[in-house]
Amino acid sequence: MNFPKQLSFLKSKIPFRLPKSDSGALSPASGVFRDLILFLIFSCIIAVFVFYVYDEIVRISDFSYRLFFKYGSNVLKGLVPYHDFFLEYPPFSLIFFTVPAYHRYLGAYGAAFSFLVYVFCLTGLYISALIGRKYNVPTVLTMGAYAVSVCAVGPILTNFYDVFPAVITMGAVYAYITKHRLTGWFLLSAAVLTKLYPIFLAPVFLIPYLIDMKPFLRSVMMSFSGVSSGIDPADKQKFMSALKKAGAGFAVFAVTGIIFTLPFVIIDADGFFAFLTYHVERGLHIETIYASIILLGRNFGIDILADTIRINNYGSPHLYGNVADIVAKAATPVMMCIYAVIYALYIRIIFRNNTHPTSEAWLSDPQNDRVFAMVSFLIVLFFMMAGKVFSTSYIIWLFPFIPFAFIREDPETRITVRNIGASAAGNILFPENILSRLPGCSEVALKDCADETIRKAFTVTFRYALIFFAVYVISCILSYLIYPHNYSPLLNFKTSSVLLVFIRNIFLLIMGLAAVVLCRTTDLRTCAARRYREKQFEEAQQEFRNISGKQNTWPGRPDPGQPEDRTPSGFPFQFPKNPELPEGRPFFCPVNRFRNYLIVSWHWKFHVWQPKQRWACQRRFPGSGNR
Repeated sequence: MNFPKQLSFLKSKIPFRLPKSDSGALSPASGVFRDLILFLIFSCIIAVFVFYVYDEIVRISDFSYRLFFKYGSNVLKGLVPYHDFFLEYPPFSLIFFTVPAYHRYLGAYGAAFSFLVYVFCLTGLYISALIGRKYNVPTVLTMGAYAVSVCAVGPILTNFYDVFPAVITMGAVYAYITKHRLTGWFLLSAAVLTKLYPIFLAPVFLIPYLIDMKPFLRSVMMSFSGVSSGIDPADKQKFMSALKKAGAGFAVFAVTGIIFTLPFVIIDADGFFAFLTYHVERGLHIETIYASIILLGRNFGIDILADTIRINNYGSPHLYGNVADIVAKAATPVMMCIYAVIYALYIRIIFRNNTHPTSEAWLSDPQNDRVFAMVSFLIVLFFMMAGKVFSTSYIIWLFPFIPFAFIREDPETRITVRNIGASAAGNILFPENILSRLPGCSEVALKDCADETIRKAFTVTFRYALIFFAVYVISCILSYLIYPHNYSPLLNFKTSSVLLVFIRNIFLLIMGLAAVVLCRTTDLRTCAARRYREKQFEEAQQEFRNISGKQNTWPGRPDPGQPEDRTPSGFPFQFPKNPELPEGRPFFCPVNRFRNYLIVSWHWKFHVWQPKQRWACQRRFPGSGNR
């Protein structure tokens, strides 16, 4: 595939070229062979790390292996989980404990368990390759980022079983965004049955169905407000169809869970629900961000935190004290409030500037697929950051989302949109026929806007995806330094170890901020109107300078020498040369909105230029640019 002139910068950014056939088109056979070679290379790299760190883990700690070996051996002896012995994990986890337990001694069990972890790592690597091929992203990038993330986790990877629910969740997200929704629901249920945290992704899977229900909901609101007299039967039919699809997906999710849990509930309901009570009654884990702040305050002599103590129970160290007990009780409500905000803002993303008539069409846009994956990532991240328990192994939950961060729009689609005629472009980019109402906005201006949109969309997305990936690698390295090397000092509340945990948690929050930025989408219509206003202003500013002959003279100002009323250019206002998000808006950016409020306030305070010339687009069409 030949790179267009507008995408030539990618050759320097990504040193990779797609294979060509004799006719110049992409050769499927050569692409598959290349991906197979890359898969084998990265598989060998992961194998070296997985089976090398196994020896180190045995020397460090085999507590998890002993616990898993005990559970698997009890199942092979014919004992019933939750009835004959206590199990602190959901029932599907027994599969991963029992399969390696056919080896009757602990050393062989550890090797078999590591091999099972390696198989699931390869499954995630294969999904990473599928992501690269589907979204026209170099597979060396998606698989390489995934492999590096897996290796960065280190000995934690094979010391716990969290890789199994993490990879299953990765498969659920990929199946959903590739329009295999029922498969995605089934895998999500399997992930919940392995470890409970993916259950909070169920609303994320349900929300896209609201796109199909939107016309009906709008008709209902208009009928209640008296604007319309009735509900369109076609909208009602679409609503019922979307409701059936959402119900079918959720039914697969629920029935799968019932099938695997109902036998244990029938045998011993109290024993089964005891594992839920086990997690609810836990205290404030020592690695949470709350515990880090409490311990730092205790070490620096804050009196109210002096009674904080550590108690080893529920298989982990927890903090107890007046403040720690209050924080532990408040952590879950805080987490639910954060989830409510994320769900609400996710709905806002879907309904804001959405031109897709159906949820299938919405998910066909690569940008929206990236948004879906990043919102899922934020749900998982804040389960760790806002909850009262944050074990070291939880960081494994995040690496399957790394390849999704590199999803971007197909360049062929962008070039196709750019090269169509002006009238067709006006109908596609400006459904409200705004082109004919903006003087001077011609085909040349439109294509110039498309060029800049392509360049900025690719560079900004790639930049933040690299930040997302790099911050995760740093967080994994810090987690490896915490466990097992600095865990004993942490248990003794040593300030350096507590500070290391706090820094790790801050890096994870930075990773969340990068995911928020990756949730923004590129809107050509918004970018075109913004770029057109910027050009208009630049031309008017240059004309003003030519007429006035000096920069610090304003027409219509009695006292142009006031320094507080001028920018360095001599004009009362300038658009920033490099706006933070020039091609779109994130779903949550209060700083950007406050800045634009100040800009508008500045302009209306100093009536230097007629608003009808400079702000005509924004005043007449508020949805055409950043407000």
